[in-house]
Amino acid sequence: DPEELELDPQVRQAVMNAIEVLAELGADVREVSMPLAEKTGYITRAITHVDRVSLHPEWLRERPQDYHHGTRVHFTTANLIPAQVYYKAQKLRSMVRQQVLGLLEEVDVLIQPTSGAPANVINLDQKVDSQEQARKALSAGGFRGPYSLSGAPALSILCGFTSEGDGGLPLAMQIAGRPFDEATVLRVAHAYEQAVDWNKRVPPAAL
Repeated sequence: DPEELELDPQVRQAVMNAIEVLAELGADVREVSMPLAEKTGYITRAITHVDRVSLHPEWLRERPQDYHHGTRVHFTTANLIPAQVYYKAQKLRSMVRQQVLGLLEEVDVLIQPTSGAPANVINLDQKVDSQEQARKALSAGGFRGPYSLSGAPALSILCGFTSEGDGGLPLAMQIAGRPFDEATVLRVAHAYEQAVDWNKRVPPAAL
């Protein structure tokens, strides 16, 4: 749980409760450390921004109006990323992969929050207008980044809801496993779902 990864108390509690359920089902639970996790949001952005823009040069020149404004901003930003930053990000990616796969030699699956915060309201007009907002947006990827960068299979599963006062929004944890061992990941998720009733809840109809 690196310091830079902000974690909502309700998310933390929901994931801890889910881990307790798995322990009651017979899982041998232990805590492990993944020091590079807090940096994976930055590493992922440095790589994916450059990779994505490299696939769109002709369309960006010929039909920029077909791209959402936010997407064009992302592509413009990617063009400003120096080659040495991209190169360093790729080296760090290898280190993240070694770290994740090393942990998966010790345990069958890794469990952590899918996101540090509950689901939020979709706001298409939301803009990042401060350095602090940008930092939060980049660091948020640290929960999912380790598995995107390492190629380890991972799934996200509902593990609770926020309090009614906070809107009863969904909370999720992710379960990650060894490469090509999706079966174990799915078995753990299925066992958890059979032991709880979160997946049976139906939201009220919107009027």
